[in-house]
Amino acid sequence: MALKSILKKTADIAETEEPSPRDKRNLEIALYHANLIQAQKDAEKEILNALETLMDFPADSSSTSSEPSRADVQIFKNLIQPFQPSDYDALFEERRIAERCGYVFCPNPPKQSGRGGKFKFLGGKKGQDLRVVEKQKTECWCSSECAHRALYVRVQLDEEPAWLRRGEGVASIQLLTERDDEEKRGSNTIDQEALRNDLAKLKVERGEPGRMMPKGIITDTVMERVASTSTQAAAPKQEAESPGTIGLIEGYAPRGVKIGSRTKSIRELGDIDFDSI
Repeated sequence: MALKSILKKTADIAETEEPSPRDKRNLEIALYHANLIQAQKDAEKEILNALETLMDFPADSSSTSSEPSRADVQIFKNLIQPFQPSDYDALFEERRIAERCGYVFCPNPPKQSGRGGKFKFLGGKKGQDLRVVEKQKTECWCSSECAHRALYVRVQLDEEPAWLRRGEGVASIQLLTERDDEEKRGSNTIDQEALRNDLAKLKVERGEPGRMMPKGIITDTVMERVASTSTQAAAPKQEAESPGTIGLIEGYAPRGVKIGSRTKSIRELGDIDFDSI
């Protein structure tokens, strides 16, 4: 005979209550802010590590500000992706304190203006475009060329924080030296193309064979030229004036003068020898 349990039977599965729509919404908001805070921490850590790496740039000893090495350029473009303009300004300041030029590809120390006040005057001659700037901002670079190259990168950085950027991919950063090289290559290409066109036209003028022969100069068909048989038009003959038209001025007779008397006077004048007068 089988034994029976004397304990009370319990429910197999406890029924659970579903959360309300308000609780779901609050949970989603909490998760969103938590993920955003974590993304901000990750981006700030990445920027800090990039600043530490770029402090020691250029990594290649043969790299110069006008001709940086390709390896350094690629590393720089990857590290600067999460940067904002303010982060790039912090890099200028850190390199100035470390007595390095603010342009990461320049190994020279920055230019020091000596002792003086906190501010400095900048501008052209006779007070044109006069500006007052902090002295530290003018002592971040070794030359104006390095300042232009560094600030050319700064204007390409995104103002939006890295943790708020959505699916924009990798930003394309161009160096000032790369832009100058592209302009030189483009001008050389245009000059070479113009030179080739001029040489081809010169060959055509000389009668040399060439594939750039202008269309319409030589055709495959030969046409015989037929001389024109038209006769030259005869010159118009002067018609004899009728007696009634003698003495008229453009077809009109002057007032107070009779045609007959005027005709007679003209005929009489014709018989006079003016050489004897």
